[in-house]
Amino acid sequence: MLLGGITAVLGPSSSGKSVLMKVLTGRLPTLSCAGEVTFCGKRIDPNSQDNGFGFVPQEDSLIGDLTIRETFEVAARLRNVGTIEEASKASNEVINGLGLSKVGDNVIGTILKRGLSGGEKRRTTVGQELVVKQAMAFLDEPTSGLDGTAAYDVLKTVKDFTTRSKGGFSVIMSIHQPNGRILELFDHILLLGRGGSIFFGTLPEAIQHFTDIGHPPPAGQVPTDFFMQVTEGSIALPTMGDINFTQVYATSDTHANTVHALEISKAKMLVRLTNGIVNPTFERPGFLRQLSTLLWRDSVVAVRDPTLYYLQFVLHVLYGFFVGTTFWNVPTTLDDRQTQLAASCMWIIMLQSYVHVFKVFYLVNSNRRFANERSNLSYGVTSFFLAETIVTCLAQLLWVPGCSLAFFMIGLPADAYLFSMLALYVGALAAEGMINLITKFTNNPSIAIVISQAALVILTVFAGGIFIPFDEIPEYWSWVEVWSVYKHCSRAFLMAIFEHVLYDCPSGSVTLTTPDDSTANQGWCTTFQDTYECNESFDDNTMLCEVEGTVVLDINAGGLSGNKWNFLGHTIALVVVFRAGVLFFLKFPKEAIIHAIKSRLASPVVSTSLQHQSEIQMLWGEIVKLKKAATPSVTPAAMEEATAKPSAQLQRRATLKALKEEGEGMVPSCHSAENAQEKALVFRDITLKLRSKEKILIDSVTGKATAGRVLALMGPSGAGKTTLLNALGGRATYGEVSGAVTLGGRPLTSEDLNYVPQFDEHSERFTPREILTYMKHLQVVPKPRSNRKSVIELLHILGLSLKADVMVGTLSGGEQKRLSIGMGMVAEPEVLFLDEPTTGLDSASAHSVVKYISNLARQTNVVCIMTIHQPASEVFDMIEDLMLMESGKLTYFGTTKNARNFFDSLAGECPSSVNPADYYLDLISQPPSIDVGKGATWQELYYNSEFNIDIPNSTVRTDKEPGDGDGDGGRPRPHWSVVARTLLDTQLEYYWRATEVHWFRILELIVLAIFVGTMYFRLGKDRIAETAAAAFFNMWCALFAVVASVPAFARDRRRILQEMLNGAYGPTMYCCTQFLASAPFILVSALVYQSIFHWLVGFNDSVYAYIYAVLLTASLLFMMEAIMLMAS
Repeated sequence: MLLGGITAVLGPSSSGKSVLMKVLTGRLPTLSCAGEVTFCGKRIDPNSQDNGFGFVPQEDSLIGDLTIRETFEVAARLRNVGTIEEASKASNEVINGLGLSKVGDNVIGTILKRGLSGGEKRRTTVGQELVVKQAMAFLDEPTSGLDGTAAYDVLKTVKDFTTRSKGGFSVIMSIHQPNGRILELFDHILLLGRGGSIFFGTLPEAIQHFTDIGHPPPAGQVPTDFFMQVTEGSIALPTMGDINFTQVYATSDTHANTVHALEISKAKMLVRLTNGIVNPTFERPGFLRQLSTLLWRDSVVAVRDPTLYYLQFVLHVLYGFFVGTTFWNVPTTLDDRQTQLAASCMWIIMLQSYVHVFKVFYLVNSNRRFANERSNLSYGVTSFFLAETIVTCLAQLLWVPGCSLAFFMIGLPADAYLFSMLALYVGALAAEGMINLITKFTNNPSIAIVISQAALVILTVFAGGIFIPFDEIPEYWSWVEVWSVYKHCSRAFLMAIFEHVLYDCPSGSVTLTTPDDSTANQGWCTTFQDTYECNESFDDNTMLCEVEGTVVLDINAGGLSGNKWNFLGHTIALVVVFRAGVLFFLKFPKEAIIHAIKSRLASPVVSTSLQHQSEIQMLWGEIVKLKKAATPSVTPAAMEEATAKPSAQLQRRATLKALKEEGEGMVPSCHSAENAQEKALVFRDITLKLRSKEKILIDSVTGKATAGRVLALMGPSGAGKTTLLNALGGRATYGEVSGAVTLGGRPLTSEDLNYVPQFDEHSERFTPREILTYMKHLQVVPKPRSNRKSVIELLHILGLSLKADVMVGTLSGGEQKRLSIGMGMVAEPEVLFLDEPTTGLDSASAHSVVKYISNLARQTNVVCIMTIHQPASEVFDMIEDLMLMESGKLTYFGTTKNARNFFDSLAGECPSSVNPADYYLDLISQPPSIDVGKGATWQELYYNSEFNIDIPNSTVRTDKEPGDGDGDGGRPRPHWSVVARTLLDTQLEYYWRATEVHWFRILELIVLAIFVGTMYFRLGKDRIAETAAAAFFNMWCALFAVVASVPAFARDRRRILQEMLNGAYGPTMYCCTQFLASAPFILVSALVYQSIFHWLVGFNDSVYAYIYAVLLTASLLFMMEAIMLMAS
């Protein structure tokens, strides 16, 4: 690539663009890579994360509680040497350059806070690398979700940064569907196919290369779109049959010249590097600068994120109140209530530790963000560790109010308060450190929660000798208690409390003895369990006996004597050990350690000889040259004819005859267009206002979408396109919507609509074929042999035939987007909303998808509205109706033909070489010029023009039931029994495959049953206290085992809600089938758990007692699952 320039990596979905960029930046260190990478003439290791290359991943990893300005300033202060004022100046420059000045001080947004749009988040992610001084940045799909104008502005800003750097800053980026203007910004392009590299060089060189091999791009088409369509077989040319473009390029003169030029450039750069002319390194801020910046960032997140500490604080106070009221003013009398004081203390100790399980989600996300930022050399590991540790230590003070509330409500001695709070504080740090360390072993929050819960439950057994006396702990488990965050913390806490407590002995329980060496009588207090020695204040005349609390505690706990400060020191040592483990795995991630071990143990592998491959490529090159010599030149007429026909290669890939006519007839038919009256979705004066603010997001938008035609909704990023779809579909619950929406003269209902959201929501445990079949059965009345056929056809047209039977989790982003479109198509709705259906797709895939959508609308007479960014000219030509929006206002509505006439009359004719879609968006993104608008807005210009369509008021017919259509009776729905069976079968299959829902739970219950069961192994009937403790843990383990399913429930909730909103089923149907699908797994869990626990502990041996225990456990699991479903 050219230093100080931009190299664009292009290719179809799954061609390896993202993988290549991750390999070059060391994001895939566990892969074995071959080849050579040089930078400034110096060879570097691509697996190293110390090359100093910035990387912007395809998925945004922003902190939602920060504003854009704060995000940029943090990035600048962490990675640039300079003052705070210079960081602020650099941030403002990037904000203005990326067109984010209007939202610069808005928070990015979280699940609880509405923030930036998808396009604005994408620009913010890119901006983090532009604000930093570095040698090279890798941008993975930086324009995803942006309109053509915004994409150009972003890349123009990137280009300006590289130009001003004078060779000091370079960019490699992957991109889909660049238009002509964007292509001009690239210094080099790298075309990838599924077989490897197809071309590298400048755009003119690419055009010449494809012309030399008989594939010249036609005039008026974006060259890179044409190249990808040719190499993918989307179009056919009469000059050649099948061709391996990778081998053709590898044996071409173009490739040889490129390799020669790169070798010369490498030698020159090495000389310049040796002479000090080029210095690719940058000075980074010092340790204190990084530490202070990270401290500020973590503190802001802790203050602003209500789910991180505030929610836990509220739960802590409520829990403290419940414990305090339960053990209100615990009596200190040696009777049947003598253990309540120690029990209340144990609940306080558990109070400040179990709450840390809720932090697992934050820690897992923080680990992912750390991995990316560390790879970008944003800061050192030590500075990150210390900042996180300091903020955590301060945050633990939030638990003091809840513990204090319980402390004084129970009536614990005030003299012990300060030390008790100190012991609890250190214990909380130990518990948080242990859970933090656990999250370093997995990025899966479900697994982290399972391990954290199991660890806390297991270690709770050793708390204070209350559940089992210390002298009765089996030797084979004694090594575990050393690591218990409860053992030493509880000892310190209990010793501090009980050294200030005096127990009263009932008068009838005092006995006297006379020691041999004294004439005084010694008093003893005898209870139903033990005998305690009275303290020195005993008077044998009054027989008033008081027993030291430490004596009672020592006897009941099985030996709890010792110094409380020693116990506290042991707890502090645990904090240090766990924190040291966290630091170790931050420096040496688990994946790197495993890879190093495997590399050390792996036997040497003899690499494949490249000589034979070179000979094959040389032979292939000669064959290509011979075929070229025997092939007549291509005329322009032949080129146009060829580009209009599907290729033989594509025809061989498809097994359906319908593919031979560009998808005609492949669309599943649900509403026959024959004899159909004109049906339209009419919306008038749609206005959306935020409830929390007096801000109008959609301002009196009126339009109409006609059945059988596609209405494209376009506009700059943040124009309100998705918001309008949400308002029309009844999904804008975050605001107040006014206006009328009718379909064929009746109100639009959820039964009519299918909505394909911008962000994909799929179950990763199913294949595309299974998902489409599932949606088909839920929403379409079955027809003989039709469902299976239509799914097969749809998989072919979406380009997913080869991936039809692989798990969705393995699909690329583009493939998942196509699957989302297929889910909307397969349901055969009356109205279809598609939000950004071509985002993440290459030009060939986008063309085929939009063509299919157009055929769908025409053949099924469906009303179709789609938002779209950056449509290529060939895609835009297929669009019939167009609606343009800017800042929530309508700027044009009508046919695409009239759009050309409207804008030509105001701003001049659109140049033939310019994509009309880009031209229109460029115009409305800026206020009309004085000559054009004379001070008016684009909205006013449209409403006052002859092209303004007068949409008559729709009369809502009340004689029609919801769901009725015009002439076809509305979309028929499957019988409820079919829906219930489909939903039940799918959920059963999902639970069988999704290990994080039930299988992790069963595994956790088995581990806990074995541990607790062997801890209380075969208790006798005379050990009442231990039997009660074992029964407590029997229920305690079952209660907490379900919490591990929360991440899966939260993830599934979005998908389930989407299906409900699309009318696939209702809440009652889902709840019933979910209960039935969970029942077998819950019953098996209860059976397995109680079979182990019941026998090991030696509970009642009767069958009745065992069945009762199983049913009780199942009931608890059902109850907790319902609570977790509500919480998620």
